[in-house]
Amino acid sequence: LVGGSIAHIDCTSYMTYEGKLGLDIELKKDSEVILRKTYFGKADEGLLWAATAKSYAVVLQSALRNVLIQVVSDVEWALKAQRQTSKKERTP
Repeated sequence: LVGGSIAHIDCTSYMTYEGKLGLDIELKKDSEVILRKTYFGKADEGLLWAATAKSYAVVLQSALRNVLIQVVSDVEWALKAQRQTSKKERTP
């Protein structure tokens, strides 16, 4: 089970749009926490011509994508490590 919450969200615009996003992620398997970490992502998108909701959404979407790349990598690693640990414990 993967759970999470938004730890930080920020979007600014000066010459370009900049989005920052932080997620607190927890991965449990059989009620055991095997990963707990805060991830941060950042993205810059396009020149600021007019501050629009769509432009802010695009940059935050890119920041989320950057966070999720890290999360998926760590979840895969944590599950693999947990499987290897379980195999060692079962081996007589």
